[in-house]
Amino acid sequence: MTAINFKQIRQMQGLNLKEAASGICSIQMLSRWENGTGNMDFEKTLKLLERVNITSSEYVHLANLDDTYQLSAELQKAWKQKDHTLIKRIARNSLQEFHLTSDILSLNYGAIACGLYHRLAKVNLLEIDEQNAFNKELSMITVWGQENISLFFNTIQVLSPKMIFQISAQLIENLDFAKQAGSDTFYFATTTLFEAVIALLISDNPSYAANILRQLNHFDFPQRETMLIIGRKFLNSLIDWQEPQNEQSILKIINFLLDMGLTMQAKNFLQVYKAVRKVKK
Repeated sequence: MTAINFKQIRQMQGLNLKEAASGICSIQMLSRWENGTGNMDFEKTLKLLERVNITSSEYVHLANLDDTYQLSAELQKAWKQKDHTLIKRIARNSLQEFHLTSDILSLNYGAIACGLYHRLAKVNLLEIDEQNAFNKELSMITVWGQENISLFFNTIQVLSPKMIFQISAQLIENLDFAKQAGSDTFYFATTTLFEAVIALLISDNPSYAANILRQLNHFDFPQRETMLIIGRKFLNSLIDWQEPQNEQSILKIINFLLDMGLTMQAKNFLQVYKAVRKVKK
């Protein structure tokens, strides 16, 4: 049987690129993914498969994908179902495979699974020696495309503050490359750095967070990237709030988002503010 790719499945259902990508990713991002020249993160992949009415495991079989993709599909399924037990098992098995074989891909999947598990259970399964090994791999990255950015994004929560700061510094140095690689890559890189700043503030490391943000403040964001501009302003307000603890500028941004009808973004900003404020109490 000839393998069937996502593009064929989409076309079989009469969906064009715009219809398939709507509300999930840009048309350009989907096109590059279909043609094998771009990557797609876990949650977007799951949404795209839902759009064409197939499961991740069905896609693995239809596309005749290898064991590595099978593991990726299994992890995607576990995350979609918020299956703590399965995610934990994938993390343990992948990290055990890394210890036995020194296979970096197993380390990466193990770290990602640990990151997803932390989001659900607030428990870090990644041991110190594994964090150091993973950090070593991240520190060797010279080209920060979407795949490597996704690797960092999904593991921020299980890295030490010092590691988050070091890897963020590398990514900032490559932001010009990300911008040249396209708006999707630049947006993903920037929002990943926002997540790093938030993680550092929540872990009570404001000096690291402020250092990253100062560097981000030097970048000119396109006017069309309104949420990036607002997001950066919000984080600057959080940094400024650390000393005088004046919340007016923060609440002003949240209220502005509510007035604009951006309820979900306002809710996310409020959750971040509450998490940072909790650390300071």
